[in-house]
Amino acid sequence: MNAFKRGRLGGLLGALLGLALIIASRSIPASRISGDPGSGVLPLIAGSICLISGVILLIKKPDKTDKQVYLTGKQWLKALSIVGMYLAFYLGMRVFGYIITAPIVIFCTCTILAHGKNVSVIRRIIFSLCVSGFLYVLFHVLLNVVLPKGVLGIG
Repeated sequence: MNAFKRGRLGGLLGALLGLALIIASRSIPASRISGDPGSGVLPLIAGSICLISGVILLIKKPDKTDKQVYLTGKQWLKALSIVGMYLAFYLGMRVFGYIITAPIVIFCTCTILAHGKNVSVIRRIIFSLCVSGFLYVLFHVLLNVVLPKGVLGIG
């Protein structure tokens, strides 16, 4: 399968995923709080982005000079590692809560992405703590979102 056909296939799958997300987001109950957009807004936005991107890939004209390389074996392994990391993030949030899980998962994700690059462990630790701290302040403090505390109740 050449790059053009793969792009079309990706566009079709993206458009279908986007459509499915939009339809699914419509079934999420509206918020009872005045002014709150509700839980269905983010899936609606994600679905719209997928749908628009998919349609763009579907109608895009083939580029004869495009010699894009698709994922190699190592890149697939890295991608699957990240998927596994986010599964661990989901489970970790349920057990340990945000404060413990987020910095660890961000650090591990940075380690996976930095493989083969000269990024020190200290820089990854500092980055992980800064990002998770920023997100904590943004969501928990400023937006009053209740972050998971896990079964340990830390948070």
